[in-house]
Amino acid sequence: MIVPMRAIMTPIITMTPIITLISDFGTIDGFVGQMKGVILSRAAQKKCDVQLIDITHEIPAHDIDHGAWVLKHAWQRFPQGTIHLVVVDPGVGTSRHAIVVRAGSHLFIAPDNGLLTAPLQREGAEIREILPRGEISATFHGRDLFAPIAADLATGELFETIGDPTSSVQLLPRQGPERRGDGWVGQVEHIDHFGNLITNVTRDDWSGWVDHPRRLGLAVRGLEISWASAYSDCQHEFGFCMSSEQQLEVFSPSGRASDRLGVAVGDPIDLRRKDLLDGIG
Repeated sequence: MIVPMRAIMTPIITMTPIITLISDFGTIDGFVGQMKGVILSRAAQKKCDVQLIDITHEIPAHDIDHGAWVLKHAWQRFPQGTIHLVVVDPGVGTSRHAIVVRAGSHLFIAPDNGLLTAPLQREGAEIREILPRGEISATFHGRDLFAPIAADLATGELFETIGDPTSSVQLLPRQGPERRGDGWVGQVEHIDHFGNLITNVTRDDWSGWVDHPRRLGLAVRGLEISWASAYSDCQHEFGFCMSSEQQLEVFSPSGRASDRLGVAVGDPIDLRRKDLLDGIG
């Protein structure tokens, strides 16, 4: 029996373009809705569908470091071809540049202020300076400049036509732990929604020094904190563990560690090898 060709052909699956959104706009003023409206309207004009994913709009106002941190830990969780629109823009209306970055198969649209540090540090990252299109307000580039570019890229415009190539971009410095005497001094890099202290000490930083983080002595404001394999494993007022992003994280089983310790982003933490502290090898 001859099987009809249509019965054995593998169907072609076409993924709806994804645009993620990160901003410090909040949700009370409708700014996010206006951005989404521009994207959807522009896509509708080209008879295309797009999928909009909110990563967060609760970045503290003008906090570029926080926005860059969120993007760094989120973008690689999305499918290839995703477009990431990131707007934390204290320099809106100034001479700061606007850029589109291609890192691998992902595209990123943002003001050039350090927000895109993580994708820009990927090998082979390409950068284009955005050329303005149409009327642009002095105060809302998220709606008037960045959203239209996101829509155009999602509906077929080529990266190469967005603007002129550039290599002059702003990067946030990587604040790694520093060697001090017999140990290291790191810092609090991020405080999450639960008040956990995410430090700038990664697995790569300590793995050449000790074979397991339980051999580390970690102190915050002079208080020594013990290792715990998980939140529920902590037998003390505070503990530290490996975060989901493989960074040392300080937590409290009974409340917000940041509040209970009186710690803010940028505050120092001290690391020692436990065998140097108490003879445990």
